Amino acid sequence: MSLPKTCIKRPIAVLMAMLVVILLGVVSYSNLKLDLLPRITPPVAAVITTFKGASANEVTDLVTAPLEAAAVTVSGTKDIMSISQEGVSIIVLTFDWGQNMSEARSDIAQKIELVPLPEGSSKPTVMKFDPTMLPVMQVSVSQSENTEPGELTSLTNSILRPRLEGVEGVASVDVLGGLTRQIEVRLDPAKLLEFGLTQDSVAGVISASNLNYPLGELEQDDVVLGLRLEGKFKSIEDLEELVVGYTPSALLLLNGDNQPPVKSATAAAPNMPGVYGASGTQRIPGYSVSGPVPGMTEANPLVPIRLKDVAEVRQDFAKAASVTRINGEPSVTLLIKKEGSANTVTVARAVRSELNKLESELTGLNAAISFDQADFIEKTISSVSNNLLLGAALAILVLIIFLKDIRTTIIIAVSIPFSVIATFVCTLGNSP
Repeated sequence: MSLPKTCIKRPIAVLMAMLVVILLGVVSYSNLKLDLLPRITPPVAAVITTFKGASANEVTDLVTAPLEAAAVTVSGTKDIMSISQEGVSIIVLTFDWGQNMSEARSDIAQKIELVPLPEGSSKPTVMKFDPTMLPVMQVSVSQSENTEPGELTSLTNSILRPRLEGVEGVASVDVLGGLTRQIEVRLDPAKLLEFGLTQDSVAGVISASNLNYPLGELEQDDVVLGLRLEGKFKSIEDLEELVVGYTPSALLLLNGDNQPPVKSATAAAPNMPGVYGASGTQRIPGYSVSGPVPGMTEANPLVPIRLKDVAEVRQDFAKAASVTRINGEPSVTLLIKKEGSANTVTVARAVRSELNKLESELTGLNAAISFDQADFIEKTISSVSNNLLLGAALAILVLIIFLKDIRTTIIIAVSIPFSVIATFVCTLGNSP
């Protein structure tokens, strides 16, 4: 029995089969992921090298040219392009489609590893182009005018960034702009000369003191406890009280009466860079005299030189490397990148929902989405859907005009959307 005859004799069975196909098509369509690009790995790799302080010509001659000569020998290379800028060398290699980019990346790294580069240049970084590395959203965050400088950056790094990175599908959130607080130590050259200290010695003491040290383990009542010495500074006052050297108390009295500084009577802390060693012998640069520290007696002991005695310690803002504004107001920009397997539209919707929660929780916070890749995708899908409906309506109208038969037109009108819905069944379980 032919299929048409079977369908005519068993209309209920055919109707049930059609309903099953429609149901599966609707389920498949609802689970269909939306994205701008399919999962592809473009056959492109880049070699990036920095050479601070070098001009574009020096970068070309000393960095780009040797690396190009080595990279061009990689098997499968189709095209090579280089960009030499002040302090930066970028070499872009294009391969044939189908090339295994993981193997190509390893081959490039092996080739350029043997290239001698000038001192001061960084180790070349080999990167393969991945569309998922591009941000899918760009959010500009600002606050009310009465916000203190730097507070917005602190709020972004402490609250906004962790909350957005916690959204499912978000790989990372990069922060651009804003002001970052830092501690500045402004040394007084006259005071350093007076106490016989140097900038390097003071910097070395600060670096060595701002650390936490493990002290081993302590076993007590069958319990093993880990011991640590917390040496990191917790406040500006702690840093100001840091001992950077020692000097005889007589020197402080002498210089306290507006007398000229006595360089030969200064001492540094034991085992610390400075003018005097732990044994009290002089180590004054430029002098060959060696002997006990002048004035160092039991009646005239050494007194500590603290950082506040030779420097001004204050909290300030670091020099901004980038400035972002929204509607003319200072702001902080968040670049949101998704995970490789995540769906762009799903991630964007979750991020929008989280931003709405943050705006309601934090008073005065304004978050404006300046770029949203998902918005373009949603508008494109909406345009395609509208065109499909319009095309179907026009097709039915043409059939009515030419066939002049309502029954035949209804049959064709039902078969057109049914065939479209049926195609979605093929995507069941295969969506990205």
